[in-house]
Amino acid sequence: MQGQAANENYGIGARSAGLANASVTVSDIWSTHHNQAGLATIQGLTASVFYENRFGLKELGLKAAAVAIPVPGESNGVFGLSFSQFGYSLYNDTKIGIGYAKQLGKKYSVGIQVDYLQTQMGEDHGSAGQVTAEGGLIAELMPGLYFGVHIFNPTRVKLTDYT
Repeated sequence: MQGQAANENYGIGARSAGLANASVTVSDIWSTHHNQAGLATIQGLTASVFYENRFGLKELGLKAAAVAIPVPGESNGVFGLSFSQFGYSLYNDTKIGIGYAKQLGKKYSVGIQVDYLQTQMGEDHGSAGQVTAEGGLIAELMPGLYFGVHIFNPTRVKLTDYT
C-alpha cells in the first residue's frame, strides 16, 4: 500500500457548486483550482476567498483563496496564485499553487501550475509534503460548446511508502 500526495482537488466556489463541481470548462478566478486554462480570459486583477463548513463541523471546513494577475499587453497571459486547506488542527490537507495560462488564438487556452501539497496528521504524526503539477486545456468547438481537459498530479508523487 502506498500513501499518495494526491490531496483531493476539491470543488471550490459557488459557481462550481451550482454545476455539481463540473468546472473543467468554466473560466473564472476558481480556474486556479479546477483548470488553469480558464484563467486565460481574465482581463483584470481578480481575487476571491471561499469558505465551506460541511455539515456544520469545523473538522470538515474547506477554505480557499485565489488571485489572478494578467500580464500587461495583448495576449500575454495570466498568472494565478491559489491556496486551499481542508480540515482542522489535528488533520488537514493544504495545497498552494502558482500557475500561468495563455490564450492560443480565439478558441483555445492552455494553463499549467506547480503545486505544493502538504498533509498534517495530529501532534504525534507530523506532516509531509511534496511538489507536483497540474494543467489543462479548454477549446471552444463551436459557439457555446466547450471541451476541457484537466490533469492533476500526473507524476503521482508519494508522501511516504507503507508496507
